[in-house]
Order: sequence, then structure tokens, then C-alpha cells
Amino acid sequence: MRPDLLEEKIREALFRCDLQIHHSLSLTSMDQFIQQEIQNEADYLLVCGGDGTVNATLQSLMKHRQQERDLPPLCLICSGTANDLANEMGITQKVEQAARMILGGAVKKIDVIEVTGDGEKKYMLTNGGLGIPAITAEKAN
Repeated sequence: MRPDLLEEKIREALFRCDLQIHHSLSLTSMDQFIQQEIQNEADYLLVCGGDGTVNATLQSLMKHRQQERDLPPLCLICSGTANDLANEMGITQKVEQAARMILGGAVKKIDVIEVTGDGEKKYMLTNGGLGIPAITAEKAN
């Protein structure tokens, strides 16, 4: 879905909310925005994308979590290639309905997978591949 159309649908669904929308063009940009929203004590973070976007967002969130900061809950908006996490959690593919979950939905806690390799920690909310499967998937992309 086009980013402008996605934003329009979210704004319509949450027209009474004070929304700060950021279209991240890099992981650094996303990290800076997340840090700012955590400092501003955002009520929620809406993440638009698929499993890859959610897992990329998670890297920033976990970095700030390690700094003993409270993190806002995530609201997932399915707009990516793979939406396994959202599907497993029963999140609708309808943008407007998914966005409105922040108004009346219950917060669900889920486990975070932590993987350490070469002294670096990475986090996942969905299955991940390591080694040859990961290298093959990366080359295919």
C-alpha cells in the first residue's frame, strides 16, 4: 500500500488523536524518532509494515529498554510482505480497524527472542533464520 494512502487511512481512523507520523528512510532515522517518542512518553507506537519492519523497530526499542526506560506498546498495521506476527496475534489486515485497536484493544505481552553472535545482540518477535538459511534469504531478497 502506498505510504500516503496508508497515512490517510490511519489519520481517518484516529482523527481525534495527536499523531506524530514518521516515514523512516533509514534505521538511524527510525531510531532517532523512536528515541524522541519514548522521551515524549508516547502512549503507543504504530508500526506499519511486515515482520521485517517490526523486527527492525524492535532493535531500537530494546536498546532503549536496556536504558531502564518505559516503552510504549506497539500497534501493528499490516502493510508488509510477511505479516506472520500480526496474523498469529489475530490483528486484522484492515488498516482502519487495526489502528483503532489502540483505542480499545488490550495490550498483549509476548516473548522476545534474543540472539547473540560475534558479541552483538539482535532481537526478534518472529522466527528468524541463522547461518545458511539467513544468507540464502538475504541473497534472494
